Amino acid sequence: MLPNDCIEQWRAVEGWPGYEVSDMGRVRSWRSQGRRAAITNSWKIMSTGEQKYKEVRLRAPGRTVKIRVHVLVLLTFVGPPADGQEVRHLDDCKHNNKLSNLCWGTRCENTDDKRRNNRIPQGEKHYAAKLTDADVVAIRERANKGESYGSISKDYPQTCEASIGYAASGRTFKHLPNAAAFRESRKVTNEQVSDIRRLYASGVTQTALAAQFGLGQSHVSRIIRGESR
Repeated sequence: MLPNDCIEQWRAVEGWPGYEVSDMGRVRSWRSQGRRAAITNSWKIMSTGEQKYKEVRLRAPGRTVKIRVHVLVLLTFVGPPADGQEVRHLDDCKHNNKLSNLCWGTRCENTDDKRRNNRIPQGEKHYAAKLTDADVVAIRERANKGESYGSISKDYPQTCEASIGYAASGRTFKHLPNAAAFRESRKVTNEQVSDIRRLYASGVTQTALAAQFGLGQSHVSRIIRGESR
């Protein structure tokens, strides 16, 4: 039941006579109940199930459609989405289909919502993580002092040299502090210059080397040509 002081707005579902949806995320249908002369016409709140997204089944003569409630709310109260847009649940609760919690947006905006609501596992909480947050802090400190990624990777046999480079440069574990500052202050040592040239000679691409060492691709290219370090 809704609070007594909550004014729920209902609107007819376009193209489906006998159905209405509210700004509180509820759907109801018009039903005739009873026998013979004792017939009572009334609205009935529809069941939406317990699946990930709440759904209802709309019926009309010769046609039936299953539709998610959040889509029905936005179509009815806001209108159709622009090309490339999808439903955003602003609080990331998939069962909260109140109009105030919904809007059309891009896939990128949906991802930003998840990140803002801490719904995306980051760092050591990610299912595929092989380094802890503490590991990455230590790796960045060592790399900042000039130690090569190859040398650091020897202490982390569960991962590889490239992954060490990604973590040190801030390409991964971006949620940890100072990742951007580390990339800006990154200095290439003589040992790392040698590593870059050795890896390039072995077939590693400049793009991969730039990501691994936290450098721009043009910087890597100059190092390979001997014009920079």
